Amino acid sequence: MKKSLHAGILSAAALAACMTCQGQVYSNGHVPIPHQPDEICLWSYSCGTNFYTEWYVSTNTLAQQPRWDGFSAEVPVSVRQACALALKQSAKEHPDVKSWAVDSISLQNPPALYGAMWWHSNVWYYSVTLKPLDAKFQEQILGNNTTFPQFSSMQMVLLDGTVVPGRTVQGK
Repeated sequence: MKKSLHAGILSAAALAACMTCQGQVYSNGHVPIPHQPDEICLWSYSCGTNFYTEWYVSTNTLAQQPRWDGFSAEVPVSVRQACALALKQSAKEHPDVKSWAVDSISLQNPPALYGAMWWHSNVWYYSVTLKPLDAKFQEQILGNNTTFPQFSSMQMVLLDGTVVPGRTVQGK
């Protein structure tokens, strides 16, 4: 029964992903972000027209995630664990930043795929945003320009502890 359920979930997920990926390739409206046909976009971020980042995960990875209904047990990865994983990834991506602070944390479902929400209704991931505490680094990034938001590092952490890498492209 469990194998047939997983096969059904994967089939529905693959079909739904194929239906949505055509629109997701150009979801930022300017620059296509390369991804596989079986991947869905967890999150999309843009900073004006300078760059675009999107976080993609395969439907197979989502189907294998721990389930959490919010009622019967604690979340498989705690907020503390998610922040620690996000910090490790941010430090790797930005080695010049000496110290970080948590700016925001949210726990959310992957986006619905044309009404097929049922196949991942108990699948969750954290969106963790960290900001550097190093004023020198902020000044280096922003200079005297106060019209841009402060630099931050966003990380998507799945409930199996996987940190989903963002894919960034330069704007046109």
